[in-house]
Amino acid sequence: MNVLLVQPPLDDKPVPGFIYSGDTSFPIGLAYLAAALEERGHKVEVIDFQAAKDPRDKFLERVRQGGLGAIGFSTTIASIRSTCGLAEAARGLDGKVPLIVGGAYPSTYGGQDVLGRCEALSIAVIGEGEQTAAELLDCLGRGGDLESVQSIAFRRGAQIQETPRRPLIEDIDSIPLPARHLFDLAAYGRLAPGQFLRLPQLPILSARGCPYHCEFCDDKAVWLGRVRLRAPESIVAEIEEMIRKYRVRELKFYDDTLTVSRQRLVRLCELLAERRLDIVWRCSARVDEVDPELLGLMRRAGCRSISYGIESGDDEVLKKMDKGTTTKQARDAVRWTNAAGIAANGMFILNYPGETVETVEKTIALAHELDLGFAGFNLAMPLGSKLREKIIRGYRLNQEVWDHPSYSGTEIWFYQEGLTPEYLKEAYARAARGFYLRPAYLLRALSSIRNIDVLKSYLRGFFRLMSLRCSGT
Repeated sequence: MNVLLVQPPLDDKPVPGFIYSGDTSFPIGLAYLAAALEERGHKVEVIDFQAAKDPRDKFLERVRQGGLGAIGFSTTIASIRSTCGLAEAARGLDGKVPLIVGGAYPSTYGGQDVLGRCEALSIAVIGEGEQTAAELLDCLGRGGDLESVQSIAFRRGAQIQETPRRPLIEDIDSIPLPARHLFDLAAYGRLAPGQFLRLPQLPILSARGCPYHCEFCDDKAVWLGRVRLRAPESIVAEIEEMIRKYRVRELKFYDDTLTVSRQRLVRLCELLAERRLDIVWRCSARVDEVDPELLGLMRRAGCRSISYGIESGDDEVLKKMDKGTTTKQARDAVRWTNAAGIAANGMFILNYPGETVETVEKTIALAHELDLGFAGFNLAMPLGSKLREKIIRGYRLNQEVWDHPSYSGTEIWFYQEGLTPEYLKEAYARAARGFYLRPAYLLRALSSIRNIDVLKSYLRGFFRLMSLRCSGT
């Protein structure tokens, strides 16, 4: 079967944000799905709207050509409106081709929601997609009964039916490696300042899921709160293939936290150090899972940057988040990381439910105090998580943002006593500009510019910073 897989564009309004503003990120989830379908003998084409030239014209022309057995969209909460628009356009050109939606959005909100809001879509894949999509296409190809396929929602007459959820794939080393050969890898070189050292950079996934329970995270919608780990030997074999086939010079581990298993990470670092590969890498970690010994080993294995979800400068707010970490642990982790010769990055949330001016100011002060190479600031966003329900139940909503969100991290989604929109807008801009315009940061940035790609990223970042603003009144 000929299959077209699509990564739709974000539903993005012109609200400048520092972290995302036209940067390109390789869609590793779509690449994994493509590999699973190729293994079943399907012919797969991909269109990534963030990377392709004239992607909408390319998409419509491919649909007009016909011959497609299915079109699949990988959709998040930040791209659902654009997905619906593309599905409606495709349905207008081809009234019969199955239009399938998968990804974080249907996994979080369910098939009833996504098919109910977009009549052009035929089928929704819920949760982990590789096995489900492969079985679904086999079923469609033989004209079978869709009820036999687990983890989908589909239309039967005027009704939307859902099948039982499929168990997660236990051995994730058995999943075919991402079909990177289907993508123009040169198109993924536009990255945010401080987020790369060498190009080309590509992502790699060494685990699925997270064992922690942060209130604001929607990870459990897809991975169901379970962690499954790849073997270190399998990871290193993939890295060697990426270097050999695609001349990759830097990796970004997409794991929620690479440090979730110390024993596995130690073995991985030992293997990387033994192989002496010409590669550097970056990852995400928790501040309570690192120490000087582990960080030294990671540095010797090629780690050059770690991003920590520090989130808040107030320990009581961290408890409200169910984060399970403290500001002392954040300070220690950042200090140890820098001492090991690894750049420490931090992510922070402002306007969390229950915050006050005092706690917001403590978060800004901590971000400016820490010796970070990059700091990301977001106003609290109610993704598919416990946080969403808390906000809906307990706070006055900014309905304009809920109806037309951009998920830029600069939107005021809800109002709480003591934090006026005017204050939040000023505090957000002050947090970002105050961090990036510090003399210490500027000196660090200048010293890190070793090639034209890094210079270009910092220039883009500077202009974004100057135009930074929040939305919401």
